[in-house]
Order: sequence, then structure tokens, then C-alpha cells
Amino acid sequence: MRLSSFHIDGFGALNDFGLDEMAPGLVVLLGPNEAGKSTLFDFLAGVLFGFPTRRDNPRFHAPVRGGRHGGRVNFLDEAGGTWTVERYAGTQRSLRVRLPDGSEGDERSLTRALAGASSSLFRAVFAVGLDDLGQMDNLESDEVRELLFAASIFGQRHSATKAMKHLLDARDDLARPRRDDAVANRLGRELEGVRSDLLAARHESAGYEQLQHQAERIDGEVRAIRSGLLELRNRERELQLLERCWHPYRKGNAARGELATLPEAGLASALLERGPEVRSLAAGHSGHLERVEKLAELHLSAERLNESIEGALSSLGTGWTRERARSIVAPQLLADTARATFARLGELRTDLASADAVLAQVEALLATSEAAQHAGDIVPGGQVPTCSELEQRAEALDELKQRLAEVEHWELARLAEERDAKTDVPVTTTPERSTRLAAIALAAAGVVVAGLGAALLGHGLLAIASVTLLLGIVLVVCGGLLLVALSRRSASSRAGKSAETGDTGEAAGASRQAAAGRAALLDRGRARVDALAGTLGLDTPASRVDVERCAAALQRQRDERRKLDDRAAARSEAEDRVAGARDARELALGALGAECQAHGAWCARHGLAAGGEHETLEAVAALIDIHGKLDALDRVSKATAEIEPSVRAFARRCQELLDSIGAEGVANAASERAADDADALGAQVTRQLRRLDDAVAVEARRAELQRDAAVAAAELEDALGAGDDGNRLRRELATGSLLKWATEREELQPSIEDLQRAEEAAVRQHQSTAEAMAQIAGSDRIAELEQREAELTVELDGVLHEYLVLGTARSLLQRTLARHERERQPAVIAKAAAHFQRVSGGRYVGLWADAGFDGKQAIRVVSTKGEPIDAASLSRGTIEQLYLCLRLGLADCFAERSVSLPVVLDDVLVNFDPERARAVATELAASARTHQIVFMTCHPHLAELALRASSEGPTRSQLIELGRVA
Repeated sequence: MRLSSFHIDGFGALNDFGLDEMAPGLVVLLGPNEAGKSTLFDFLAGVLFGFPTRRDNPRFHAPVRGGRHGGRVNFLDEAGGTWTVERYAGTQRSLRVRLPDGSEGDERSLTRALAGASSSLFRAVFAVGLDDLGQMDNLESDEVRELLFAASIFGQRHSATKAMKHLLDARDDLARPRRDDAVANRLGRELEGVRSDLLAARHESAGYEQLQHQAERIDGEVRAIRSGLLELRNRERELQLLERCWHPYRKGNAARGELATLPEAGLASALLERGPEVRSLAAGHSGHLERVEKLAELHLSAERLNESIEGALSSLGTGWTRERARSIVAPQLLADTARATFARLGELRTDLASADAVLAQVEALLATSEAAQHAGDIVPGGQVPTCSELEQRAEALDELKQRLAEVEHWELARLAEERDAKTDVPVTTTPERSTRLAAIALAAAGVVVAGLGAALLGHGLLAIASVTLLLGIVLVVCGGLLLVALSRRSASSRAGKSAETGDTGEAAGASRQAAAGRAALLDRGRARVDALAGTLGLDTPASRVDVERCAAALQRQRDERRKLDDRAAARSEAEDRVAGARDARELALGALGAECQAHGAWCARHGLAAGGEHETLEAVAALIDIHGKLDALDRVSKATAEIEPSVRAFARRCQELLDSIGAEGVANAASERAADDADALGAQVTRQLRRLDDAVAVEARRAELQRDAAVAAAELEDALGAGDDGNRLRRELATGSLLKWATEREELQPSIEDLQRAEEAAVRQHQSTAEAMAQIAGSDRIAELEQREAELTVELDGVLHEYLVLGTARSLLQRTLARHERERQPAVIAKAAAHFQRVSGGRYVGLWADAGFDGKQAIRVVSTKGEPIDAASLSRGTIEQLYLCLRLGLADCFAERSVSLPVVLDDVLVNFDPERARAVATELAASARTHQIVFMTCHPHLAELALRASSEGPTRSQLIELGRVA
């Protein structure tokens, strides 16, 4: 079989990737590192034989770029039929097999198509990576070993290695050192146990009376041990109780001693009674100091505000007092009104200045317009016609140009008819005549356009004149060429027309009538041209040059008329603007005067000096400042009235407290000077607070000591109790020592532990003796053990006999297999040796494959001298070449026995020197004739080497380049 195509839905870093056609021989996949070659290597094996089930398996390759985990592989079987295998991994693994006939298959169908090859066989033989070449382990599976040792001994479907392993396993199941589950080992252990139990039972049956005396003796020992142990434990509990009571006893004595040294409680009773008030005054003393300082600051602020207010009133002028300033309810509104008035005056003055500037500007513009109009009243050449007259002349000129073009057209037509008459060619109304007339008209139009261009050139319009002249020349040339062509055509057909004389008379008559009509039109046209020329003042008959001169003169008159009209309009507009500017100036001047009068009246109404704008604003600002300072003075007075009673009350409370506790106070504390004595008063209160803290600490310590003494007495009462034992322990507690009690208790502990161990040993001995007595009294165990001993002996003899038979059979089979390997190498080794001889250039001529006692293979190579060399002593590159040749031999034998499977190689030439690499590439190309070989590499020179080697063979090779996975 061979792979034909594949598609990866999602596998590792590969996603939506595949090949549509793969060559039957050598397929080279060239790509850099991280191109997905190893991933593709595992994908092909996974689809054909199944993906790993565990995610930690390095061959699992969960998709990292999306897609379903798996894909599709197509291959051709030996008959050329196409198989499609689609397999996916994950929680819902699925396999879909489509047979060559289009029907659905299953896992068994795929296994038959692959000749029963398993995943392990495919990965060991047909899917070879660089890591696989350096080791022999993956060639030691049962399937590979069966191929190595062929089936020449046991047939196609039997394995010598399996047979030897089966015999070895069966023998090990019977007997094996250090194997507890072997049958002989188990029987031997059981027999030894039965014999030991039988010997013990026979000894026990003779010692019942001795056991009875021993039990009585042990019972007395147990009672004595328990009595001594109880006495020691009671003394240990007393010592523990004394140690536990020692701390309360010492604590109670210390508390009673310290109570005797404390001062009596009546010395500071008055201070303790007033304690909360002392603490309250001490805590409020800092606030009292702040209030005293605040009161001094308020007095100073009041003095400064009074001085500032008097200075501001004097700046307003005579007659201003605090009452009059307070009568101004909202001085801020006066300031807003003053600022608004001054802003309005500023705007009005700005408007007046703007009106003066505008008036000066428009008057200058009017003077300029009058001078320009006066200079343009006299026009060279006489009076300029009006606009209506110029329009009439323009219409007459346009009609003259049209009539003149028509007359020229008719004259050209008449000349053509006269020429035709002279050559005896009748004038007809055929299309040829129409074309001739069109050519004449085209030439005439060209002349007219050329004349117009000459006129424009005279007026200096160079660009337009050039285009017009060029257009006229083109029209004249086109008309002339058309007339020449018509003349030649008439000459060529004149001979043919001379024979037709029958209709000549009738055509001549019609021609004469048409000529008469055209002559009449020509006369009328000339008359109209002369009339229009006279209207325009031109000589008759008028020519085209006269017409163009007239048109140029008419254009100049139009330009002069336009200039005169523009000057007149500019002067009229300037006069209107001067009048408007004068009116605006008068209005601005009147508004400014009215606003100044209103401002003077407002200042007089509010008692302000009607001076300049800044003086008024300063007066209003001074008035606002006076109002603010008066309000500040009121706030200062109010704060002073609030703080002074608090200062006096606090000083009074402090003095009363000091008097009540008999301490020295501050003289006259309730007078006006109480605020000045705040520091001294605070020092007195602080001193009394320290006395209070000392007294409170003494009372707290007294209560704590009394509580400790009571607690200690209660603990001793609870621990020792009443009675003789309690009194004895109290006396021992008063005269004893904690160190002595601890030493005695530690000395008791070894004795207690010894007695405990002795008690436990005596109890166990007593129980064992009793059990032995009971067992001897009613046991038939000796007979049962003797019968079991006989049964085990017979069973063990049978097992050992079978063990010897299995060992002999395995030894015979191993000798036969070794002789077969020596005398006739299997086909796999022969084919691998042929491959290896060609790869090594004849350096090694043969291979031996041995299977040892444990079934492990050993490969030896034979040099040209016939010396066997162990493969392990070869170089790394040679070992890799040997193992590659073994796989090629295995693939050849598998193909001969079943089907040819594709061989997938991943960078197997990396460690070979150039000569050996070429030899291996040549061998791979030769193998590609019978096997499809997929060669993956990241080295371009190795890909080129493989392709060059395969190009010489009959099979087709293929190069597929892979890009790095982004």
C-alpha cells in the first residue's frame, strides 16, 4: 500500500493543512524547524493506528489553532483500490473507514488492510525518527522479534520467543527464588509452618501442671506490685498538689505584706471626692488659654478697625459719619451702577471717535471720485454713444457679418455653376452637388473665422486669436481638399455621362431656373449688405476688413461707456456714505452729552463728588470698604461678648476647687484680672491633677492586693480542703521548698515506671499461661497437623516434577533456536545484512542476531575479515545506519509475508558523513521501488541528495516544501 493524500483538520500547530497527491516512490518533505514535520509524523501514525488517550503523552498533540482533533488519510491497497481513513480524538473518538467499493468499513477492515500491523509495530519499524535510530529497545517487542527470528521453526503464525517466554512464565509460576506467589514457594512455606506448629504442640501437651503452678505465682506478684504502685502514685499526687499550691501561697503572703506598707486612705479623701471635677478643669485648661489669647486678639482687631474706619470717612469728605455710611443700604449696587455708567461713557466716546474716522474716510473717497469723473468727462474722438445706441450698432454689425457670409456663399456657388457650364457638364441636384456646395461653405466659413482671428489679434487677445486663426485655416484646408476630390471624381465619370444625351434638354432647363433664383437672392443680399454698411458708416461695397475694423471700434466705445458709468456710480455711492457718516457723528455726540448729564445728577443724588470717573469709583470703593469694616467691627464685638463670660467662669471654678481641697489659689480670681493669671491658675490645677493620679494609683493597688490575697486563700482552700490531710499539707507548704518537692517527684518517676512495666509483664505472662492451659486441655491439633504435613509433602513433589519438565523443554527449545540461528540466519537478518553491506561500502559483510536466555536480542556485525563485532562498540553514525538497515529488512520481510507499508523517516541522515549519507540515500531510493518512503528533513542539502539519488530509478519522486507555522 502507499499513501496518496491526507488532510489535517486540527493536530498540534497544524490546522486545515494537507496534500492532494503523494508520489508512489520517494516523497521528500522539506521544511524549517517548527514547520510541523514531527507533528505530521505523529499524525499519520495516529490516523492509521489510533491516537494516544492521555493528554500528557507527547504524541497527543492537542489542536492549538482550532479545528477538530484529527483528520483524514487516503491510501492505495495492493490492488490499486483507494481507502479513506478518517479518525478523530477527544471525548467522542470516532473512526470512519471507506472501502474501495464505496462501502463503510470498521476497525477490523482497517486492520486486515494493514495486514494486522499494530501501532507499536508501525512505530518501531515503519515510522522512524532520529531518536529511534540510536537505540535498540523499540526493536525488542514481540512482533518485531517474531519478524527477526522468522517462522522457519514454528510456522507463519507462531513465535519461538513467545513459546520460550510461555515456558519460562509457567516454570516461574511453579517455583522461583524470592517470589512469594509461586506454587512451590507457597507450599514450602506452608509445610515449614505446619512442621513448626506440630513440634510446639507436642511440647505443650507435657507441661500443663507446671503451667498451673506458674500461674499462681504470677498472680501473687501482680498483687504486690499493684500495692507498691498505689503508694508511690499517692505520694506523687501530693507532691504535684504542693507544687501547684506554692504559687498562690507565695502570692497571698506577698499581697498581705505590701498592704501593710500602703498609706491610709483618709489622707486624700477630699481630693478623691472632687477627682472628676479636677480632671475636667485640667482637660479644659488648654481651651481656657486659647480663649484668653483669642480675647486679646479681638481687642487688638477692634482698635485697628476703628482707626481704619475713621481714616476712610475722612477721605469721603466733610459730613460723612458712621451713621450716614450705614444708611447706604447696598454700596455694592452703587459700585455696579458707577462701573456700568463709565463703561457706557467709554462706549459712547469710542462710537464718536469711530464716526469721526469714518466721516474723514468717506470724504476723502468722495474727493477722489469727483476728481476721477472730471478727468473722464472729455473723451478723445468726441462724445461716447449711449448704451442703447451701442447695442443697436452691435445688432447691425452681427447681421452684416451674417449677410456678408451668405453673399460670399452664393457667389462661390455661381462661380462653380459657370465653370460646370463651360465644361458642358449639366448642373444637377445629385448628392455630388450637395457635397460640392458643403465643401464651398466649409471653405467660406474658414475664411470668416480666420478674419475674426485677425481682428482679435489686433485687440491684443493673443491666445483667443491664435486658436481662432488655427481653426479658420483648418476649415479652409478641409474645404479645398474636399473640392479637389470631387473634381477628380467628376472627371472620371464624365465619359460615361456623355452618352446619356436624351435627358440633357430637360436638365438644362431646370438648371437655368435654379440659377435665376440664386441670382435674385444674391442681389437682395448685396442690397441688404450695402444698407447695413451705410447704417454703420462704412464704405460700400463693404469688405470683411471694414467689418472687422468696425467691430473693433464698437468694442472700444463699449469699454469707454462702461468706465464712465462706473465713475458716476462710485461718486453717487461716496456722496451717500458721507451723508450717513455725518448723521452718525451727530447722534454719537448727542448720546455722549446726555450720558454725562445723567452721571452728574446721579453723583449729586448720592452725595458723591462729581469729579472724574476714577475719583467716583474710588469714593464708592471707600464706601464699600467702610461697610465691610463696620460689619467686621460688629463681629469682633459680638465674639468678645461671647468669650469674656467663659474666661471669668472658668477662673472662678478653678478658685473654688482649690479652696475646697485646701490648696493655694490665685488672689481675686473672679475680678477683671482673672484672664492675666491663666498660666498660674493652670499650674495649680495641674499640680492637683498629679496628686489625684497618685492617690488613685494607691487605692487601685490596695484593691488589687486585697483581691490577690482573697483569691490565693480561696485557691488553697479548694486545693487542700479541710481535715487532717489538708492541715498536714498546709504545714508542709509553710515549711517546704518547691525545689525539694520537684526533686522528690522526679526521683519517684523511675520507680513508678518500673512497677508499671513489671505489672504489665506479669499480666501478660499470666494471660499466656492461662491460654496455654486452656489450649492443652481440649485440643486435637496434633493429629490435624500430622495429616496436613503428609498432604503438603505429596503436593510439593508433584510441583517440583512439573518444574523440571518445563525447564527441560525450554532448554531444548533454546538450544534448537540457537542452532537454527547459527546454521540458517532468518530472512530479516539476511536482507538487513545486504542493505548494511551496501550502505557501509562493503566494510561489513554480514549480521548475526542472537536471543539470550532472557529473550533479549544481541546484534553482531561481521567484518570483511570474518570477525564478529558487537553493535554496541560501533560509532553512533554506524549504529544508526545498522538500525536503519534492520528496519528496511523488517519492512522487506513484512512486505513479502503480507503487504508493503509506507516507511516514514524523520531526519535520519543528519549524523552521517557525506559519503555514508549518499550511500543511505541511494539505498532509500532503491527501497522506494517496493515501498513508499516519506523522508522528512529540515536540511535542503539532504533533500537534494535524496532527490538526486531517486532520479536515477524508475519510480517517481516528489518534493514538498513546508513553511514555518506562524
